[in-house]
Amino acid sequence: TCVDCARIRIQTVEISMAEPIWYPANVLLRKAASAIQWVDLAGVRLDEPFYQQTLMRVGPRAAIQTSLDEEPPGAMPPVPAPSAFIFHISRCGSTLLCNVLRAMRDTHVVAEPRPLSTVLTPTTAEGWPYSEDECERQRDALLRRLVLRLGQPTTGPGGRYVLKFSSYCAMRLDLIRALWPRVPVEIGRAHV
Repeated sequence: TCVDCARIRIQTVEISMAEPIWYPANVLLRKAASAIQWVDLAGVRLDEPFYQQTLMRVGPRAAIQTSLDEEPPGAMPPVPAPSAFIFHISRCGSTLLCNVLRAMRDTHVVAEPRPLSTVLTPTTAEGWPYSEDECERQRDALLRRLVLRLGQPTTGPGGRYVLKFSSYCAMRLDLIRALWPRVPVEIGRAHV
């Protein structure tokens, strides 16, 4: 045994991920057949710089599809409230910031999840499955659900939860601030 290791008491906690942890992989907004495609990420670390890269790394896994109003089956583990939102203008170092945060113990970082970008992209009445009267209310409810689901810890108890939006979403900062007024926001931009 290592002399230094003998002085330090290390406790290993094994976590059973028997239940699936459903993460939104894709949101399909179509008048006739809108849906959320979910993928089970139980036990998967979100280590890649971007959420879609993690989905590509894990490849085909258990997946399901629900309507926009349905939750995936099973119980959702406790999810911490977002600790911070990161918005950015391309090539400003926000990916480096996320990688540094990801290296911190108990920090869960989800970077640029496409489902949020899809919901935040303005669509025509033909593209959104709700009437104009319901559109904003339903969009806001869907955003809240997706942000909550993206914060689920996949490899152990949750700690801090940081969400980085794609650069396009910076144009929707007013909407995000209205839905989560207490979440600190970091805005990255390049200095030229």
